[in-house]
Amino acid sequence: MSQRILQGQRVLKKSPVPYTQGITYDADGNTVGRTDVTDHGRGDHDNPHWHPWDPDKPVPYDSENPGDFGPNETMPESSGG
Repeated sequence: MSQRILQGQRVLKKSPVPYTQGITYDADGNTVGRTDVTDHGRGDHDNPHWHPWDPDKPVPYDSENPGDFGPNETMPESSGG
């Protein structure tokens, strides 16, 4: 089984303009990362950009379930999977 991507639209409180966002999962259903198809109106984000999943990153609002998306990065090369 290859990786899967779940895609949808997201709207943030700061900017009510919807943008496309996708979550990538590996063949075992584990989160790999998130793609945001926007620069959020910021100079420090590419459009699109990638947020890798960090399973050890503490979540401020849910300390019982660690794991969150990390800081933005340049889009990774496609694995073709």
